[in-house]
Amino acid sequence: MKKFVRVFAVLLCVVIAAFVTAGCADSEAKSAYDLAVENGYTGDVNEWLASLVGQDGKDGESVTDYLTDWYNSAKNDGYEGSFLDFLSDYESVMKSLGVSTNAYAVSKAIMSAVTIYSRYTVRSYSPFGGYTTKIAHSAGAGVILSDDKENGDAYIITNYHVVYESSSVAEDGIAEYIGVCLYGMSAQIDTSDATVLENSTVKAEFLGGSMDNDIAVIKISGSDTYKNSDCFPVTVADSDSVKLGQQAIAIGNPEGDGFSATTGTLSVDSEYITMDGLSGGTTTFRVMRVDTSINSGNSGGGLFDSSGNLIGIVNAKTSSSSIENISYAIPSSVAVGVAENVIRNDGTFDKRTLGVKWETTDSTAVYDEETYLTSIIQTVAVGEVTSGGASDGVLQQGDIIKSVTVKGKTTEVKRLYQVSDALLYADAGTQVTLEITRDGQDQSVTVTV
Repeated sequence: MKKFVRVFAVLLCVVIAAFVTAGCADSEAKSAYDLAVENGYTGDVNEWLASLVGQDGKDGESVTDYLTDWYNSAKNDGYEGSFLDFLSDYESVMKSLGVSTNAYAVSKAIMSAVTIYSRYTVRSYSPFGGYTTKIAHSAGAGVILSDDKENGDAYIITNYHVVYESSSVAEDGIAEYIGVCLYGMSAQIDTSDATVLENSTVKAEFLGGSMDNDIAVIKISGSDTYKNSDCFPVTVADSDSVKLGQQAIAIGNPEGDGFSATTGTLSVDSEYITMDGLSGGTTTFRVMRVDTSINSGNSGGGLFDSSGNLIGIVNAKTSSSSIENISYAIPSSVAVGVAENVIRNDGTFDKRTLGVKWETTDSTAVYDEETYLTSIIQTVAVGEVTSGGASDGVLQQGDIIKSVTVKGKTTEVKRLYQVSDALLYADAGTQVTLEITRDGQDQSVTVTV
């Protein structure tokens, strides 16, 4: 969210992991760390916790498997509690040791985060006609998507409204200077001296974006600062895997004062909100809802899970004296899909469709007794096929979509948004394979985008 204009866009929350000790039925309780040592682990407890999160995110992806294995081992040793009891026991022990698993997730995530400072020349209109100009600044955040470390290059995702101002004298409204700070750097803003900001930040160029999706891509090139830093691209989690009630970590730039991490709970895994558009009118976004505290300057920053992996880009909050802590983030599947689309198309967002209107014919909540998690499962069907469109003669009204495959990646379709999200990665001429059920019969069809 900008500091000098009224924008109802900001950032989201946080995911924290609670690792757990297992109590055994005998007189001396064993922790999960104890079990790891018994199975050959030689490091201390802090090294063990760090290994769970992992430096590249790959170890962290298996945390659930590790905990399940340790729980099963504990049961074999006589532990009688449930898996949730096991987690609770372990969390208590970690707290008694003064160990924060949050620290590992935040430390990883913050090395993929940046703060962003934009400068504009804006119009100031007179009530008597005409206008003058002045310099204005805004602050936001972003996430490193990919890089060429050897050459000091990096692509960064942020919100479009972080680098755009409708009152700018620039025809496209894009900031005349965009400065980036890596963690450990400190930016300075001085409206009387334009060189102050430039001397304290890494210069970034606007590559392109989608105003309707509130996603922009900026790029730093040939930066010795980045080349010599320990920063690295973010590990992107599958935002379809996020679950109701999980915690989330938001890293942003509140009030433009630098890096800050906040925590909260995922309230809604997917919903649609309508808000004022950047160029007028209204825009509808698919978002995740959280209760994390969000402030001006958090826009464009990442929402991370308990392993420090990206699950969303914070972009909005509800601002009302009667409502507290309702904030939103664009799911990583959308944010990264749009960003990679922009990069592939040299700065232009190239939206692809199948010429179909989708609908849900059934929606229900499912509770998994093994994982103790609840999910929404929808039946997604073809509501209407556009005459002369890509799917005309291939898909029919009433076809139920079971899965969609784009460029070799198959997504099992359990939610309405999944087909359109998958198409963000398609280009003109891409062949999309759909597994469908028609009149009770399963079949496979191919549509050329």
